[in-house]
Amino acid sequence: MKPALIDTNILSFFFRNSSLVVERFEAYLRVHGKITISIITYYEILSGLKHRDAQKQLTSFLNFVSYNEVLPLTTSSTTIAADIYANLRNKGTPVDDKLFCL
Repeated sequence: MKPALIDTNILSFFFRNSSLVVERFEAYLRVHGKITISIITYYEILSGLKHRDAQKQLTSFLNFVSYNEVLPLTTSSTTIAADIYANLRNKGTPVDDKLFCL
């Protein structure tokens, strides 16, 4: 199993106890030991929970983050993402640039 960066939608399914996602997270953790999310996913989940004033879920999310990994956004990662985006767009296979936030 290759390392993966978990996006906001998948993480949301995990917190809603989607059996398939929970099962895959458990298998992933047995191999890699930690779940990795980006700072963008951290922001999206955090802002959504704060907007809804979902204190119980907020506490659960912050606990989850404390045991896992949040990748920061750096100029280096942004440059790599911009290069990938431009290359794909020039080839005629553009993707949603939200996928390349890291």
